[in-house]
Amino acid sequence: MDGPRAESRVPLVGVVLVVPMERGQPAMGQAFTAITKELSTTGVALVLSEPRSLQEVIVGVRWEGEMTYLRAQAKHLNPMGGGFYQLGLQIESVVHLGDYPQLESVNI
Repeated sequence: MDGPRAESRVPLVGVVLVVPMERGQPAMGQAFTAITKELSTTGVALVLSEPRSLQEVIVGVRWEGEMTYLRAQAKHLNPMGGGFYQLGLQIESVVHLGDYPQLESVNI
């Protein structure tokens, strides 16, 4: 953790697509789904069914019928119990599909 949060988080449960980044490109073959736990303007907490070694990801969120993609950095991975893990992500930017057109073919 980098210290206390400046903003509060909102409990929000939903399914998201997680696409790991490798050498600056989305690793589409390694994409998986996860459940959100909390959301803020600068971060999101995900619940994973297994520990995953991730550093940078694109998170795909369905919002009002459209997919929105966010680039994020992994900050921590903590066991929650029962075989689940919480992945804390810091949101870096909104991803424009023109930068990664391969994202257009995925949907949740």
